[in-house]
Amino acid sequence: MDGNGGLDWKLLGLLTVANAEGPDVTRSAAGRSGAEAIWLPTALLPRFGVRWSAGSGNQVTADFRVRETPVKLQLRLDAAGRITSLLSDRWGNPDNTGTFAQHQVGGEFTGYRTFQSLTIPQREPARLVLWRGWLAGRRVLPLPDHRPPAGRQRGPAP
Repeated sequence: MDGNGGLDWKLLGLLTVANAEGPDVTRSAAGRSGAEAIWLPTALLPRFGVRWSAGSGNQVTADFRVRETPVKLQLRLDAAGRITSLLSDRWGNPDNTGTFAQHQVGGEFTGYRTFQSLTIPQREPARLVLWRGWLAGRRVLPLPDHRPPAGRQRGPAP
C-alpha cells in the first residue's frame, strides 16, 4: 500500500501465521509483482519501460523496473509464442535466517487460457520452482534449463 509491501498470512482468516513489512518485504513484493506480469501481458509492452531481448533459440528476456526494483524475466516460448517457462530472481529470506538476498524462482507451464485474444499461462504452473531453502532447505523441483544447447555459446551480454 502506498508503495510499501507487506505480508499478512492468516489461517482461515483468523490466526496470524506470518506478518512482516519493511524495505526487504517491499523489494520482495515488487519482484513477485514483476514475475506475475505474465498474467497481464499488456503490462510488459515496451511503452511501459520494458526492454525485450532475444536469447538463443526460443528464449526472450524482459528487463524492467517495478518502482525502484529491477526485474529480469527469462522466458522460454513454444512455437506459438506461448510462455513455457519463466525464471527470475526475487529478493527474499526463504531460509528464515534474517539475511535477505536474491533467490531464483520460476515455473514451467503447459496449460493456457485465452481471454479476448490474449493467451496467458494458466494460473497454476505445471511445475513450480520455489525459492531455494523452502521445505527443509531443498528446492521442490529442478529449475527449468535455460542454458543454450551443447556446442552453442551465447553472444556477449548487451
